[in-house]
Amino acid sequence: MSTSSTTDADKVARSFTATRPRGPSFGDPSVPLPPIDDLATDAYDARLAYVMSVIATWAYADEKALASKLVHYGIEGAHVRRVSVRNDALLVVATAYLVQSRSGRVGVLAFRGTDPASVVTILSDAEAMQRPFGGHMVHAGFFANVEAIWDDVTDLLEAARAKRHVAEGGEHVPLAGRLETLYVTGHSLGGAMAVLAAARLLRGGYEGLDPQKVIGGVYTFGQPMVGDSGFASFCESAFGRKLFRHVYRSDVVPHLPPKSRFDYAHTGGERRSAGVDRPWAGGSEASGRASLTAALLGVSYSALESRLAPKAHLGGYSIDDHMPANYLDVSRFSVNR
Repeated sequence: MSTSSTTDADKVARSFTATRPRGPSFGDPSVPLPPIDDLATDAYDARLAYVMSVIATWAYADEKALASKLVHYGIEGAHVRRVSVRNDALLVVATAYLVQSRSGRVGVLAFRGTDPASVVTILSDAEAMQRPFGGHMVHAGFFANVEAIWDDVTDLLEAARAKRHVAEGGEHVPLAGRLETLYVTGHSLGGAMAVLAAARLLRGGYEGLDPQKVIGGVYTFGQPMVGDSGFASFCESAFGRKLFRHVYRSDVVPHLPPKSRFDYAHTGGERRSAGVDRPWAGGSEASGRASLTAALLGVSYSALESRLAPKAHLGGYSIDDHMPANYLDVSRFSVNR
C-alpha cells in the first residue's frame, strides 16, 4: 500500500524549470562557480558545499524561487520538482525537492527544514521517541517525515535514472542524460531527513538506482542526530566518507536530541566555523548531546540579547546560530576568501 494513500492529509507536487537568468546576480558576482556537471565528485568540495548551502536555504521557499536562484550558482536551466505532504495528526510536515541539471546528469535531493524557532521543541518532545529502522533505532519524527514522501522521492529518482524529469502535471520530459551523480542536502530537520534518505537508499532494495555509485555526497547544515549508535555505525560504513556535516558556532541543534534514556549519535565528518568570516574547518570532534536544561536555556536566549552580548550564550548553546543564513554566509566565505 502506498504511503500517500494512508497518511497524506494535504499533498502538493509541482515543477518549475528556469531557462536563463534575467540579468546579472543582484549580489556579489565574484564567487566563481563552474557548471555543477563539472563539479561532480565524491570528495569534499567547498564549491559544492556552497551550492548545497544555497539549495538547503532556498528549500524553505517554493520550487520557482529555488529554480530561479540556481541559475546564478552553476545550475542554469535547472529542473526542479517539489513534493510536499502535510498531516497534522501525524505531526508530518515534509517537503523534498529534486533538482536536476539541464543535462540531467547531476541531481540534488534536498529536504526542507523546519522553523528554527520550533525545531528544539520538536526535538525535545515525545517525538524524540524512536522506532526501528534496519535493525537499529532512529528518531520517530524524522522517520515519519521521510516515509510520508518516500514513494514520490523514489519515483522521481527512477525517472531521473531513465533520463526523465517529472514536469508539471506529472508529464515525463526527456533529458539528454541519465542521473549519474546525486547529492543529498538539507538544513536542520532537512539535514536529518537527508541522512535518513541516503541510509534508506543504501540499506538495500534500490539496486536499480545504483545508490552506492550514484550518491556523490550528503551535505548537511545544522543537522541534529538521527539515530542510535548502531544506526550511526551503519551510516559510517555505508556512506560515512561522503557525509559532510557543518556546524556553525554554538548552534544548539547539532547537540540534539538532548540527553535521555534514548541512544543518539552523530556519524560522518564534522566541519565547524567560529564566525561568518571563518571558513569551514574539518577534523572536529562530533558534537555531543546537550542536556535538556542547557538546550532550553539556549533557546530562551532571544536573538536580540544574543546580538547585544553574542558571547553570553546561556547554557553554552544558541538558536540564533542555527539560522540558515549563517551556514550560507560561511559557505560563501569558504569559497571566496
